[in-house]
Amino acid sequence: MNGWFEQKRFSYDLLWKGTPPSVAVPVLLDWEVAVHSAEPDRNTSSLECPAEAAGTVCRSNHASCIKGASGYRCICDEGYDGNPYLPGGCQDSINECEEPGSRCLGACVNMEGSYECGCPSGTHRDNATGGCITPATGSCNRSCGDVQVPYPFGFGPSYYWPGFNLTCDYTMSNNEPPRLLLDDYGAFRVVDISLQNTTVRIVGTGALVSVTTKHDGGFSFDEVFTANRETPYSLSTCNELILTGCNVKAKRTAGDDANPGIISGCSSFCSFNDTGGATNVSTGGENKYCYGMGCCQSRISMSSHGMPKMLWLEWLDESNTLDLKTMSSYALIAEEGWFNLTMLSSDSARKVVPIVLQWEILDSALPKAENLKRSNCTSCPMEVAGNICKSKNSYCNLGTRGYSCQCSDGYSGNPHMVDGCTGGRKSFKGTSVIVGVASGMALILMVFAGLFIFSKLKCRRAQMLKHKFFEQNRGQLLQQLVPQRADIAEKMIITLEELEKATNNFDKSRELGGGGHGTVYKGILSDLHVVAIKKPKKVVQKEIDEFINEVAILSQINHRNVVKLYGCCLETEVPMLIYEFISNGTLYDHLHIEGPRSLPWENRLRIAVETARSLAYLHSTASVPIIHRDIKSVNILLDDTLT
Repeated sequence: MNGWFEQKRFSYDLLWKGTPPSVAVPVLLDWEVAVHSAEPDRNTSSLECPAEAAGTVCRSNHASCIKGASGYRCICDEGYDGNPYLPGGCQDSINECEEPGSRCLGACVNMEGSYECGCPSGTHRDNATGGCITPATGSCNRSCGDVQVPYPFGFGPSYYWPGFNLTCDYTMSNNEPPRLLLDDYGAFRVVDISLQNTTVRIVGTGALVSVTTKHDGGFSFDEVFTANRETPYSLSTCNELILTGCNVKAKRTAGDDANPGIISGCSSFCSFNDTGGATNVSTGGENKYCYGMGCCQSRISMSSHGMPKMLWLEWLDESNTLDLKTMSSYALIAEEGWFNLTMLSSDSARKVVPIVLQWEILDSALPKAENLKRSNCTSCPMEVAGNICKSKNSYCNLGTRGYSCQCSDGYSGNPHMVDGCTGGRKSFKGTSVIVGVASGMALILMVFAGLFIFSKLKCRRAQMLKHKFFEQNRGQLLQQLVPQRADIAEKMIITLEELEKATNNFDKSRELGGGGHGTVYKGILSDLHVVAIKKPKKVVQKEIDEFINEVAILSQINHRNVVKLYGCCLETEVPMLIYEFISNGTLYDHLHIEGPRSLPWENRLRIAVETARSLAYLHSTASVPIIHRDIKSVNILLDDTLT
């Protein structure tokens, strides 16, 4: 069972004595209810139960049925608790208003299976916007210092949606402009609010853990961002987790205190020489990336649960005092691109760090976005769009946990306000111009209609073919691996459309090489990562399951000398793999060149050592040991620094 094993308790007996300890071991088993008259359809990825199975297994009202691998299981609907397998087993015994994490900023009223929120004290709901307002005279102030504060955000006596109230700090000295704060504590200052990107850019020293002793440290997101209620904010994918120090690890966790789940993390190592000094720790240059020696970085994936709960910094070996003498140890969340290696030699723990937050509109009076997604709904309900998107030239987006609004094409402004989206396309004036345009449109209308129908049919056929290949290549298996392993981001599955854009439809000029097994193309993804795309010629269908499992395992490899696997494309007849692009060819190219010059022995020895370290990592350090079996100079890639 996860969390039961303690290394200190058993490592000596297992590694040195070779005698397994005699102890009872707890194991958790999953179970499902089998219905022989309605067995689950394994040919579809839908989790929906047949009506016969749902009525037979889930006998309580307010219960839902979920299809499993070989049977079915039942859960009580949100807001209800009890035994869903018994008639009347799911009861509204939950008082949501008394539970930690309530979304209500004001008065909370417990309802049947749900609850309703009132506005905070001193405010009332405005029927025009649906937000909370503070009674005030005069015009609303929509700026604090040099930061514009558009609705649904607000501060002081101004309109704002529940959860979007900010603080304008006018207590600055020396005639400094006021500061816009995310909270009352002043831990984070707001420097930009984007309606178009639904982001808030903040700066501060809050989301940082620094340790100077051999004790673990942590930062609680609950204390700053959630404050015992659901926050509209979540960490944007434009951020990254950064860790510096020797022999330490950092991790982000979510869930309750009793059973926290790790959603991302990385480890940083140092090797020490005979005199106690650290080796292979680079603290110079303008390189923005770390690969595990002295520092490491980990991408932030979009979370379906909002803000994480904790950021932890933990020591890998509490008895090693050399770790403290080498360099500062700290972990932080920062906007991607802010960090570089020069910060390792400075006091970065005191720096003001930028963070990008994603925001969505949450309200207990609105249907929950996660419930709509669970029922395969891809658009906002009409009542939600009319409630939050007040401009007639706007539309509603269904988010991860809530909703957001955007101005329609050709318009700009604030979609949350009446007449907030302005602009649009200019209309032609003059009768003669209108008649001419109408005549021209009439002549080409039939051509466009035919092309449109042909394009739709072609697109539909292409989508059906992609779906067929996706199922044939066991895409559902990889999708099942994603939620079980939080470090496998949703970007592991890359669409064929993305690769066609990256390679200019697999243009001949983008080819890096080829052979009997397939062709390798160079491409640039939408996030500007330069990648190498391996397009095999054929694959054995019976080996697809093994291929998918290997993709999931390889995606966890994080070593500076091992080429990183970004993902795979399963929408073609033969799956394609996407690796990071290594720009300086193979070791074979550098060894077998014409002319007197070749690689110096210093570089050859360093390459050999780094190759050995990467193999040691694959054999011993990786979560699942990997045996390469084909080490040769053609398979060793070098970058511009011959690393």
